Amino acid sequence: MLRSLYGLHLTLLVTFFGTVRHSPAEITEIATSFPSPYRAFPSGGLTLEQMVNYIRSIGLDIEVIRAKNSDIITTAVKAYINAGLPLIATLILKRQQEEDYHAVVISGYRCDHKRKVKELYVHDDQIGPYSRVRPINNSFCHWEYEWLQMGYDTIKLDKLLIPIYPKIRLTFPRIYAYYIKYKERVEKEEPQIDYLELFLTQIEKYKEYLLNKNINNKIEILTKSMPKYIWVIRGYYKGDVIYDSVFDGTSIYPENILNIEFKINNRY
Repeated sequence: MLRSLYGLHLTLLVTFFGTVRHSPAEITEIATSFPSPYRAFPSGGLTLEQMVNYIRSIGLDIEVIRAKNSDIITTAVKAYINAGLPLIATLILKRQQEEDYHAVVISGYRCDHKRKVKELYVHDDQIGPYSRVRPINNSFCHWEYEWLQMGYDTIKLDKLLIPIYPKIRLTFPRIYAYYIKYKERVEKEEPQIDYLELFLTQIEKYKEYLLNKNINNKIEILTKSMPKYIWVIRGYYKGDVIYDSVFDGTSIYPENILNIEFKINNRY
């Protein structure tokens, strides 16, 4: 059973799409309409199925990402946090032969000067808001986190759950697979590129970002009709953005709809 994912957590996640704000009691009532062997009240928490049931009941869909490796985790965290979407992290807490299950909301992260994620910040109703998480052995598959001070031996990140507007059809696994191939090509053909980033955004916010940037064909790009949600692969050189590859977030498969080159003084 996934404990301690209550109203504040889910309320934070649904406001981005303008859905109805429910109280913690209402969330529990709706979520527990999904069959479960546990009592609805008093509630010991919600199961994974009950969380999914609640999210879909308010008109959203859900992206489930298995925490296979640290790169998937950090790429997803940056992609969705930059879009204003916190992520639900489901955890497995181990103590000798015993396993407990817990859930928190990832609400932020901290990067180093190379934009590599070094820390996560989570909202945990057992501990508090903005609790800091560090990786173990440089991998966010296992967490250095306050639950280790409460008698647990390991904390494993199992899955990431992200409530998503149904018309964002280009799933993270598909764009991530494309992004990995894109990155491999860049490393071979453009070794001067410092790093790449993948993120989801809305077209209005993206065009607002472009307004004050020095790019080619700015008027044409700003007046171009594009889907409401887009995925962006962004390239950096010496800390500056030098290009964006833009993908239709409403398409089922990665569809490159725009390539933008940024003009900078120290361009290679």
